[in-house]
Amino acid sequence: MSHHWTENSEVVKAMQAAVPDDLKDKASEIADRIAEMRELGPTGAHPHGQLDPKDAGEIRLNVLADTRSKVVRMNFGAPITAIGLTYDEAMALSDMLTREAYKLRGISS
Repeated sequence: MSHHWTENSEVVKAMQAAVPDDLKDKASEIADRIAEMRELGPTGAHPHGQLDPKDAGEIRLNVLADTRSKVVRMNFGAPITAIGLTYDEAMALSDMLTREAYKLRGISS
């Protein structure tokens, strides 16, 4: 990277001031999503033990509605071949998928 600025720099302050008020909430939401995406992928932990020798452990993912493409995307942050979920994890994933699917229909939960 050739250039970067710290959060308190004058350049960053000027850029933040230039954002219209109606876009600030959207910008904050996008920043939150980017922060979430940075934490995606394998953690190396096996919180419920290793199921078999190929079990690579816990993986962080996100689920979000892509309203432009009209699809719900699941991002695992790494290539995977299979996932294993406890009952509670399966129900939480189901809730996330449903919530994001409703967004494609214009329904907020």
